[in-house]
Amino acid sequence: MSELQNLKRDDLVQRALDRALRYLSYRPRSESEVRARLNRYGYEDDVIARTLDRLRGSGLIDDTSFAAFWRENRASFNPRSSRLVAQELRQKGVSSEIITQALEALDNEAEAYRAGYKKAHSLERADYYGFRTKLGAFLHRRGFDYEVIRLVVERLWREKEGDSRSVVGVVSDPDGESENV
Repeated sequence: MSELQNLKRDDLVQRALDRALRYLSYRPRSESEVRARLNRYGYEDDVIARTLDRLRGSGLIDDTSFAAFWRENRASFNPRSSRLVAQELRQKGVSSEIITQALEALDNEAEAYRAGYKKAHSLERADYYGFRTKLGAFLHRRGFDYEVIRLVVERLWREKEGDSRSVVGVVSDPDGESENV
C-alpha cells in the first residue's frame, strides 16, 4: 500500500473513532451497538475493527462493565425482572456469559417490591381487587413471574392497610400488643 492510501485509511479510522466517541458520549454502549452504528454510516469492516480495537484498548468499550451499568441503571430507575434485563442485554449484543455474570446479584423479589412500591402510591384509593389487578399487571409488564408478583402484591397490600404483622420493625409481645423496635 502506498503512503497516500495509508494516510487515507488512518483518516477513515480517525473519523470512525470520532463518530464512535460522540455515540459513546451519551451513555455507555455495548461493542455490538458501536459496531452497528459504524456499519450504518458505511465504514468498512477493517476500519470498524481498528476503531473498536482502539476503543477497547482505552477502556471505552467493555461489555462486562456495560452489562453492570445496565443492570444498576435498571435497578435504580426502572426496576425490571432479571429475565427482562437479560433480554435487553441480548438485544444490545452482549454475550450470554457476561449476562449471566452481571445478573447473578439481581434479586427479583426486591426489584419487584421496589417497582411495586412506587406504583402502589398511585393506587391508594383502590379496593383489594383493583389494587391486585392493576399492580399485578404493572409488575407482569416489568417481566416478573406470577409467584413474585403474588408475594409483592400481598406485602404491599398489607403495608397499605397498615397490618402491623407486615411492617418491618414491629414485634408482638405474648399479650398480643405490638410495639416498635
